[in-house]
Amino acid sequence: MISKSIAVTCALGALFTSNFATAPTSQVTDPQVVALQAEVEALTRKVESFEKFLTAQEKAGKELEAALTKSEAEGFTAGINPGSREILLKGLRAQAAAMQAGGGSSDDEQPEDKGSMRGRRRGSIK
Repeated sequence: MISKSIAVTCALGALFTSNFATAPTSQVTDPQVVALQAEVEALTRKVESFEKFLTAQEKAGKELEAALTKSEAEGFTAGINPGSREILLKGLRAQAAAMQAGGGSSDDEQPEDKGSMRGRRRGSIK
């Protein structure tokens, strides 16, 4: 949902910018036009900051997923009450997938569920 609103904002910003770019080169003194130009510039900066944020979230989600896989491979789910740890890992994997969803991938694309690592040896991880 965030990526759709960003795309709409970018499209509107591009439309306004292209309209102003094709205008005559004379200096615009109309206060409404000046205000709209300032607003477009502010929106463009805001969209750029959202894109940086989404990129950082996607990277963090990938790092979280790798850390969860390594933790599980090292035996995090072994021991007393392993079911609770598996639930925790499942929830954290869902969070990691949600963090990566804003990176421009389609809503239909689902991350691959590798299932539980319980009972597997460390060397069997790909």
